[in-house]
Amino acid sequence: MPNLDPNSTVNTGPMYTAVFDQLVRLDENAGLQPGLAESWELDPNDPKRWIYHLREAEWSDGVAFTAADIKFAQEYIKNPDNKSNLVSRVSTEESAEVIDDRTVVIVTADVDPSLPRRTTLQQQFAKHIFEDASKGPEWAAINAVGTGSYVIQSYIRDQTTVLAESPSSWRGTQGMTEVTLEEITETTTRLAAYETGELDFAMSIPIAEQLRIGGLPGSTIVQTPHTTSWSWDISPFKEPTSDLRVRFALIHAIDYDTINETIMANSSEVMQGQILHMGTPGHNPNLKPWGFDPDKSRQYLKDAGFANGLSGLKATTLFEQNAEQKPWAEACASMWDDVGIGVDLNPVETNLWREQLYGRAEHDHLLWSTFSSQAIREASTQLQWYLSDHPSGYYDNQDFDAALKAARATLDPEERNIAYWPVTQIMHDDPPAGYFISRGRANAYYTTKFGAPMRVGGNSAIYLDEVVPA
Repeated sequence: MPNLDPNSTVNTGPMYTAVFDQLVRLDENAGLQPGLAESWELDPNDPKRWIYHLREAEWSDGVAFTAADIKFAQEYIKNPDNKSNLVSRVSTEESAEVIDDRTVVIVTADVDPSLPRRTTLQQQFAKHIFEDASKGPEWAAINAVGTGSYVIQSYIRDQTTVLAESPSSWRGTQGMTEVTLEEITETTTRLAAYETGELDFAMSIPIAEQLRIGGLPGSTIVQTPHTTSWSWDISPFKEPTSDLRVRFALIHAIDYDTINETIMANSSEVMQGQILHMGTPGHNPNLKPWGFDPDKSRQYLKDAGFANGLSGLKATTLFEQNAEQKPWAEACASMWDDVGIGVDLNPVETNLWREQLYGRAEHDHLLWSTFSSQAIREASTQLQWYLSDHPSGYYDNQDFDAALKAARATLDPEERNIAYWPVTQIMHDDPPAGYFISRGRANAYYTTKFGAPMRVGGNSAIYLDEVVPA
């Protein structure tokens, strides 16, 4: 987590979901579960108006939670001056209206039947904190006032956060009253801390270590679903990747089956020539992987005027989040080199990577990207990043814009799923990215410490308020 302000990242990790609530939460089967909203419905007289009926709740500093908080948060996120990284979460919204303290209406610019699912991706923050001139986002970055099941006892950025059960939470916990979260990004150190019992739960267990870690006395491995794509966004705005033939040359050079078999030890799934995972409603069953074809790559290069090869491309990537990221990126660079494309890897720390991800810095020719929609079962949360008016700046295809806006406004779920097929077809034929593999995350925990099996899935690797102590 960059800091305690939930506007600072789209990541919905366990710290945020412990301290803050959403209007709606996903259950482990991706069903919608009441959160700060006890119920919600579409206005029968206007399909652009979603009515949320709110529960009585209290912010952890004693101030009452009301509908005004929801209206403020939606408008704050949407305002580009605030640079909220949640802006993509409210991209279909036009305004919010307070009916009374317990009722708020969110109005969408166009019909958006997916709005309740989108609200599962937003942690709700307090109006009175962000409006206070002595507090605001700077204060919220190192403090946290939420309605969630836990409050912050102490916080050292990038190191340690201590949580205690909130006495005012409407949700409560299942008996785990204090939690210490350790931010250990270095894999060997994290695994050693788990192996010695310093940690009771550890996230992101490398593939090569899963058998050993899962075999420790009382230890078990739990897998999150395959919802996260490992892809390369390829800029259609920079030369020479603005040439479609160069983008296809990059895509056909990647042997994703071999990457899956070796680096991923067959633990990932090959993407089917589209951004949507096979389990996501809207996935186009008619599309297949572009295919590994180095001869085709070389022919595309020749047709684009690079018969003697191409050099000087730059690929920004992360090495720090998963043990497999570095070998994955290096394997891709080697495969590009094999067909005559020279790509320089630019590994950066997460916050610098996010600057390109969110469009606040110019994209390099290639940008490692990871998107997920299967978790909330709604295709448009991924696809919307490629709209021409999205601040991320990944794509500019007017046919794509029109097809996506028409699809996400389709009310019938089955018809909406099929309506997404032309959208993914456009991206397949004019790719702004190469979508190669998808994977989940392996976490480990000691059954001697916890009772019921730990939940996986939803929007967080673990909901701390649902964990049962042994």
